[in-house]
Amino acid sequence: MSRAQERQRLARMAELAALKRDAHLARLAKHVQAQAETEGRLAALRAGAAAPLPPDPALWAAQQSHRQWAEGQRKALNGELARERAATMAARAVAARSTGRAAVLARLAAGTRRVSDDHA
Repeated sequence: MSRAQERQRLARMAELAALKRDAHLARLAKHVQAQAETEGRLAALRAGAAAPLPPDPALWAAQQSHRQWAEGQRKALNGELARERAATMAARAVAARSTGRAAVLARLAAGTRRVSDDHA
């Protein structure tokens, strides 16, 4: 393979790596946003639980029912949040690898021999 063909091949690989990097970063952003929304819903449930108990028995019973419902919601949201955090961590690792690959291929395609000036 000639040097010009090799450069073209590297340029195409760098372009593909950049597209994959962008897709992985977008997926990571989606996971981060979902996690933040779930954390917000949990915070709203916790804020409602801080209200003092009313002296009226009817209101007290209604508030107790609401607290039981909210506890169930918190349990479900905590499970959802754990899954979202795991997905975010996995997506972050994939995005980091793809960002590194894209950077290396871009440097190679540009003709830069050293991958990092930090590791001379």
